[in-house]
Amino acid sequence: MRHGRLAAAELQGEATADVCVAVPLAALGHDGTAQRIANCDKHQYPGTDPLAQEATITLIRSCSTLNLTIDEYLSTFGLSRPRLNVLAALCHAPEGQLRMSEIGTWLNVAKPKVTALVD
Repeated sequence: MRHGRLAAAELQGEATADVCVAVPLAALGHDGTAQRIANCDKHQYPGTDPLAQEATITLIRSCSTLNLTIDEYLSTFGLSRPRLNVLAALCHAPEGQLRMSEIGTWLNVAKPKVTALVD
């Protein structure tokens, strides 16, 4: 168990990279699955806007894909999103240091959870 202040340098390392994701415009279009669900629901729930529902489903599916991509990318540096949040807290801290309780407050989690993230 760690006590005192945790420095950003303890977690950060030297890993940096530029990430660029390009998708051809022609590849963008309707999400077939979302479109089918919206069309099915249109008959079951008259008065709903199928295009709005399709957009919502597509957004949810896109966020899920983005989260998986972020997780895979972070794993190449031995990081998870919660651990990245610890680094962000330390990066914004004066002198790059925070007490475990301060990190917990910043992340809105209990101190034992912070300890598990940094150990």
